[in-house]
Amino acid sequence: MLTLNITDIHSEALKAKLNSIGLKSTKASSAEFKKHVNSLVELVHDAPSEEEVRARIRDFFADTEISSKENIVLGKKSNDKKGTPDISINSRNGKYVASIVEVKHPSNDEMLKQDDGNRKALHELVLYFMNEVFLDDEIHNRNIQTLIATNGLQWFIFSAKDFYQIFGNNVFLKKYEEFLNANYGDSTNEFYKTTKAYLDKTDITLPCIYVDLSNLNSRDGAIVKNVLSQQFLLGGTKEKDSNDINKKFYDELLHIMGLQEYKDDDNKLVIGRKKNPDKGSLLELAIEKLDDKYPFEETYLNEELEDYGKGKQEQLFNLAVELCLMWVNRILFLKLLETSLISYKKENKKFLDISTIPDFQSLYNLFFKVMGVPLKSRKDEFQQKFSQIPYLNSSLFELSKLERTALVIGNLADKELPLFSKTVLKNRNRKKENLHTLEYLFEFLNAYKFGDDSDCTINASVLGKVFEKINGYKDGSVYTPGYITAYMCKDSINAAILAKFSEQLRKQVGSIDELRNIIDCWDFDKKEELVSIFNSVTLCDISVGSGHYLVSALNYLLYLKWNLGLFFDTQKRNLRRFKMELKDDSLRIYRGAEELKYDFNDSEAQLLQETLFEEKKKLLENNLFGVDLNPNSVNICRLRLWIELLKNAYYKGPKYTELQTLPNIDLNVRQGDSLLSKIAVKISHSLSTDAKNISDKKIKEYKDLVKNFKNTDDKDTKIELEKSIKNLKRDIRGEIAPYLELTNIEKEANKKMVRNDIYRHSMEWMFEFPELIDEKGRFVGFDIIVGNPPYIPLANIKNATQEYGSMKLKEKPIYSTFCKGGDIYTLFVERAYALVGKNGIVSYIMPNKWMTTDYGKGLRKFFLENGIDKIIDFGDYQVFPNVTTYTCIFSKYGKENKNEIKIANVDESEKLINAVYENFPQNYLSEKAWIVSSIAENRLIARLEDDCATLESTIGDDFYYGIKCGCVSAFLVDKEKRDNLINEHPSAAELLKPMMKGDGQVAWEEPCVNKYLIAIPKGFSKNRYGDHNENEMWESFQTEFPSIANWLNQHEKAKTRSDKGDFWWELRACNYYDKFSLPRIMYQTFQTKACFTYNEEDLMCDNSMWLLSVPNKSLLTILNSKMGWWLICKKCPLIQGGRQLIWEQFKNIPIPRILPDNLSEIADEILNGRKNGIVTKHLEDEADKSVYEAYGLTEDEIATVEAFSEKETLKRTTK
Repeated sequence: MLTLNITDIHSEALKAKLNSIGLKSTKASSAEFKKHVNSLVELVHDAPSEEEVRARIRDFFADTEISSKENIVLGKKSNDKKGTPDISINSRNGKYVASIVEVKHPSNDEMLKQDDGNRKALHELVLYFMNEVFLDDEIHNRNIQTLIATNGLQWFIFSAKDFYQIFGNNVFLKKYEEFLNANYGDSTNEFYKTTKAYLDKTDITLPCIYVDLSNLNSRDGAIVKNVLSQQFLLGGTKEKDSNDINKKFYDELLHIMGLQEYKDDDNKLVIGRKKNPDKGSLLELAIEKLDDKYPFEETYLNEELEDYGKGKQEQLFNLAVELCLMWVNRILFLKLLETSLISYKKENKKFLDISTIPDFQSLYNLFFKVMGVPLKSRKDEFQQKFSQIPYLNSSLFELSKLERTALVIGNLADKELPLFSKTVLKNRNRKKENLHTLEYLFEFLNAYKFGDDSDCTINASVLGKVFEKINGYKDGSVYTPGYITAYMCKDSINAAILAKFSEQLRKQVGSIDELRNIIDCWDFDKKEELVSIFNSVTLCDISVGSGHYLVSALNYLLYLKWNLGLFFDTQKRNLRRFKMELKDDSLRIYRGAEELKYDFNDSEAQLLQETLFEEKKKLLENNLFGVDLNPNSVNICRLRLWIELLKNAYYKGPKYTELQTLPNIDLNVRQGDSLLSKIAVKISHSLSTDAKNISDKKIKEYKDLVKNFKNTDDKDTKIELEKSIKNLKRDIRGEIAPYLELTNIEKEANKKMVRNDIYRHSMEWMFEFPELIDEKGRFVGFDIIVGNPPYIPLANIKNATQEYGSMKLKEKPIYSTFCKGGDIYTLFVERAYALVGKNGIVSYIMPNKWMTTDYGKGLRKFFLENGIDKIIDFGDYQVFPNVTTYTCIFSKYGKENKNEIKIANVDESEKLINAVYENFPQNYLSEKAWIVSSIAENRLIARLEDDCATLESTIGDDFYYGIKCGCVSAFLVDKEKRDNLINEHPSAAELLKPMMKGDGQVAWEEPCVNKYLIAIPKGFSKNRYGDHNENEMWESFQTEFPSIANWLNQHEKAKTRSDKGDFWWELRACNYYDKFSLPRIMYQTFQTKACFTYNEEDLMCDNSMWLLSVPNKSLLTILNSKMGWWLICKKCPLIQGGRQLIWEQFKNIPIPRILPDNLSEIADEILNGRKNGIVTKHLEDEADKSVYEAYGLTEDEIATVEAFSEKETLKRTTK
């Protein structure tokens, strides 16, 4: 019997799903939506017919921007037995149906009811769904998202995935096929009867979301607006981050800066100089001035220019980008400050406008003579004009080393800049097409709402993503989604806190709830001890980027401290009297039902603001650390952390005229190469015991200097402290170097007494952060290393082998996972393990390729030897929007190797928090490819590897890739051109060979010939005409093959290419041309489902395909079977939603040692059937069964493969 599993709009599950796809509604937009709802309800009540209801619902869809009218199709009455949906909503690009709507009049009893779903409205939806997805035994629409039954008032919304699982099984498919084949005339009633009977007899639970518009109140308007939205009903971006970038803001900011996005040769979205530069953009203004000083002789910059690129133009561009980022960062920070100041005191006015800051020199003054100077020390001319602007003590407003040497913003000339084609300013009745740069920038910023409220267009989190995106202009680096950083920080911090309290309390604490109960039982006067335990946790991101992980960690630490009852204000009162909520990387605090906003006239709000600021300050000074090689990243990270403090900046009493100054966090976020150290990293190794003359007093002096540096708000004192710290570090390093173990490269450098450029940016972890050195001088390591390490092939990194591959300690490689074909993220894993203390936690999100690739073998071995506790594999789910990267999260809790790994497979963001884990015994895994989809699959593949041969051993050396012709436009022609060449001269027929490309091929079908290759193999000319010079050879060839010669002669690229034969008109060497006329299996290297063809004709293929030169068709049956695809998916890496059949992995799939003859016979039947247009599904089903028998699969093992096959089909259907 059918049961509707109704999800109410107030349910937590629905709220989580909406949050996971980034759906938010402001009060204003919800109010507008409510107007459209009220209009629909009124019109539907009065509608005279069902056709009128449909028309009104279509208008509602268009008015609420669910879709454009042209993409909303009203069905027409049809006598066709297949029927027509009442409303079909097409995808945004109009290419396919994304949602099907069945409409009933409010008086029609065929409409669904909450307690009765087995009604005609549902039966009709089922029929339309089956027609879209399964008609004619083919999967047609793979992109349908939702199905809706409605009368305009009540709405039942179903997921297409649920429909597929319930109605896409073999039992119901058979009933659907019987209906299509039966002689029922044009009636659909028989199908409806069949469906009703099926639902009556079968225990089925069908999930759906129920919405009642007839009684919609204002409180529910925002939720319903999100449910009845384009993104929810029609799908779209799989994951919309809560901190998602404002595209309009981002694009126009790039325009003002003089940058633009484009795709590089690897189809990766990167940022570069505009193709048609605007002279008035910040970038071009900077380049113009930098060019006058180039090459910066007699400065440090002259020696470091190579860091900015190879030649002058690249160096000028990169220098200008770094400066522009610095300037824009300051301006955006000031915009947030301006917003805060106005919210604190209504009398405060905007100061970022052209009337206050008329030119770049005035902006320079604002940066360094106002923001960078205490109020009382400012010059008279700035005292009154900027009296409202506080002194914040941030190094953001100190001249950087680059500015002092190269260019300050005050030297820029203010020129006119054309408005962006889609400028936000045109909506403000602007008539001018150009503005001066600074005026344009200010007007642009003033067009947006800045702040920290959730409905602000531009908040700190969005700015963080803008910073990261621009900063990644060189390598296309991406911003980690908020729900990922939040999950990883929460998981890691919880584990670290539990480990610390378990150790200190000498009692195993299993959960945060248990710890909270323990803490609640402690006397108030003893809780300081517990607070100190909590305050001792340290976390570092060693590839910190924009600081997103540090921001997530900062806010979660505050929330957790409150949750545990350890958060006290400056009057030692517990903050549990307030409600605290963590949402979108930001804290919300409520007094009763009202969110508490800062107001210095409200004593409790003032006290809370002071408490939050001071607590954040402590955490940033003592607990959170970051390192990055990119100086821009370091500056942006510091900025993000200052912005977090700015959220809680407070006026100091009793006059409340000056804001509390910001701390100096420069020493917590450092520039450096996390992977390179001159001195080997050794946990619990003491500086003072290795070097007897390093006293505890000197270590204490180092700690005190750093502490004073962070807290001083006097610029001169800060400079002196910075010098003292630098000198003391130099002394310490010089004194301990002879006693500590050095890497081999540093030893060689010491011997030769030469400067080692490789180590110019090395990170000396052993003494760089005094917070990590205990009272006995021992480096204790971090409690947590968390992050998203860079994903860069080592082959793309200059001097990678010299820098990382050659590093050794006592002749043992420091990076055991290093291999030239590998990726740098594996080295970051090793470094993280080395940097955590005895109970330390490591958590990374990174590519999952290491599980199956050859280069991942070293990391698999490393994990087996050093332990790994948890893996969340996202499979082919795209965590990073618009980036094709297949990822996993791994976690290690403590140094102990527990010999068991918790593994979860997550294919949707909302499943992350409640992921279901299996406990994999570590001995189930080896240095071979890791199968982590399930224990059942892991054990099956292990048995098959023991019992079977491999594909490689089965076919020997008879595997080949297709022809590489070098210049496709010259040597590959279509049928029309081929016929023309032959008509021009019959000799062309000898050289024109049929050619198949991977696209468009179908399993079991005869190969589709869509191109012809001008096949002139290497050696052809010499064999044909003897050994002569190139001109004589060409004349001979041109005489014999005039039409081909005339065609090739038009292609200059063919003449200059490097991959050629003896002469430019010949193809590169290939010694297996004969294989293209022998019996063979052919396949495309990229597949989304098993697709292998068989051919015995003279037919070539391009290099997107490979061929297996084997006459035995049994192998074809195996590869095209469900079992074959399962094996491919277990062995071959994911790419673009399919599998890449790279030979290094594909060759390892298990193949039965004896291939039964019946598999070859079945192959012949299927091939003949397909050739004659006969449906062969029953034969393919028989093939699947026979393949299972050939592998000796048990019923349980067959069920494992079948379940995987159904999941794969569902994925392709709902993609």
